[in-house]
Amino acid sequence: MLSLHRMRTHWVSVRTATVNALRGLLYEFGVTLPRGRHSGLRQLAQQRAKINDAVPAVMVRLVDDQLLALADIERHVQAMEEEISLMLKSQESARRLRDTPGIGVLGATALAATLGDGTSWRNGREFACCLGLAPGHRGTGGKVRIGSISKRGNAYLRTLLINGARALASREHPAPWIVALLGGALQRGGGRHCAQAGTHRVGFGGAWAGLRSELESDRSPGSECRRGVSPCSMIKGVVTPHSVHR
Repeated sequence: MLSLHRMRTHWVSVRTATVNALRGLLYEFGVTLPRGRHSGLRQLAQQRAKINDAVPAVMVRLVDDQLLALADIERHVQAMEEEISLMLKSQESARRLRDTPGIGVLGATALAATLGDGTSWRNGREFACCLGLAPGHRGTGGKVRIGSISKRGNAYLRTLLINGARALASREHPAPWIVALLGGALQRGGGRHCAQAGTHRVGFGGAWAGLRSELESDRSPGSECRRGVSPCSMIKGVVTPHSVHR
């Protein structure tokens, strides 16, 4: 599973490099493309005739080669994503994680492969810390200062979840559990970034808690961990107001 994710990441990075190379080639001849892969390629397609007249014939061939390479790379990316989606359907733990707010197909499959049955960690806080989501501490003279997250761990998983957290925290009306968990972070100036950082730490802890709650409920129906537990209650203690910093 993780090998599929690594290969998809490889092809995505190659795609980004190819688009940047194409953008740089055209810029040498005064042709600028807007920011963003989709926007840039869309404008290139719309103004292709005008661009062909403004650049030498050799550049026209190079642009064609880059576009063909991008189409081939896109097929590789789509093939990886389709295979990952098929594996999601065959893994019960990944399907459970998929129901967690802010976790998509990529995040669910990568987390399922990393978590296993969740027994390697005692709680969601420990899982979040081992992936670099704990706030860094520094201080002297008995005074400890809490800084930003340490980022010591799996950067790929953090990237997947922060994108989901950004989508959740950036909504005009965030979900009640996000507002309750992060307190006034969304209302304070610059609190949006704090909320995103805290929410993606919540997501990792909640993923562990959600998976463990399913296992515990299967083993002992009378356990405290039951199905249908809200994200906020599952991850109690994973994030505090003082641990959410940019």
